[in-house]
Amino acid sequence: TWDRLPDERRRALYDSAAAASLAGRVGTLEDVTDTALWLLSAGWVTGETVHVDGGARHR
Repeated sequence: TWDRLPDERRRALYDSAAAASLAGRVGTLEDVTDTALWLLSAGWVTGETVHVDGGARHR
């Protein structure tokens, strides 16, 4: 979705998202895949909601 934005607008959106997260950066595809792989390997975890948002919900 964001790929359709002009570079300047996309950069402004990413900068705003980074400032809103506790991690101070925009998430990557690797952040999501690392979490999914961890969850798949965590045999004792059931029925959880994992928020992969860099802490943005806590600001």
